[in-house]
Amino acid sequence: MTVREAWIRDDHVTLDKKDDVGRAYGWLRGEHERPPIVLDGKRPYAIINVRRFLEAGGVHAGTNVEKVALPVPVLDEDATDAEVVTRFRDTLAPYLPVGDGKRLAGYVTPLAVLKDLFETGPTAGEAAAPAPVLTHEDTMERAAHAFKDSTVRHLPVMNRGGRLVGALPRSGLVRMQDNADQAMGRKDYAGGRDDFWGEPVLGFMEEGWDEAGEDLRFSDLLARIEEQGTVFVRGRDGIFLGVVDAPLLLRAAAERDERFQTDRPENRPPTPAAWHR
Repeated sequence: MTVREAWIRDDHVTLDKKDDVGRAYGWLRGEHERPPIVLDGKRPYAIINVRRFLEAGGVHAGTNVEKVALPVPVLDEDATDAEVVTRFRDTLAPYLPVGDGKRLAGYVTPLAVLKDLFETGPTAGEAAAPAPVLTHEDTMERAAHAFKDSTVRHLPVMNRGGRLVGALPRSGLVRMQDNADQAMGRKDYAGGRDDFWGEPVLGFMEEGWDEAGEDLRFSDLLARIEEQGTVFVRGRDGIFLGVVDAPLLLRAAAERDERFQTDRPENRPPTPAAWHR
């Protein structure tokens, strides 16, 4: 069986590795959801990664895409269901290109695989992965460090009482970098340099996020992920348990499904935190 046609999407943005990284800026800032796929000639080989973007110092004239590109496995068009699931399970990638080694056919998301292959799966509590928690008083510099050790696109922002007040997206770091670049060398009213990375996350977070209980069923959890991308999970005792997104849910579901028990989790290489957007 080959990669299912229904899984393959073609609403991506294609970039050559020598293109200016500015062509991916709209996606990096969260202005649209068309994922960039990087080509070497006609061969797909990488996706754009926010962490590498920030390490490169943001968008500057002449910055090539390859400096912020993260090489990823390319799904062969003849890949089986098990091979597709294994690639996502082992990388926690937000999407993977599909091609025959010479051309790009499109891309697949873990959400598409979950919706098609899994009728049942883990609850929110079973799938939740630990993640750093931010407070509304934390600085964007603190947030940047927190994202370094997490693969998810959003981190929870809580008040002093531990109540969820919003979520900070990775794209907020890109907007922060953009502000810092535009203000480079500018003085504040007291004559000192503007310190944008010292600003609180409150100005960059998204409000209106709800938490899920640890007993939330797989089908409802999947619907919640499809709606908002990342789900924050709290236990019955009120303790924050962690986060779930499509890659994490696919990994948890695959590890409980006999169809995909081709190896043991302890024998796999560690997942690089840089895979995610």
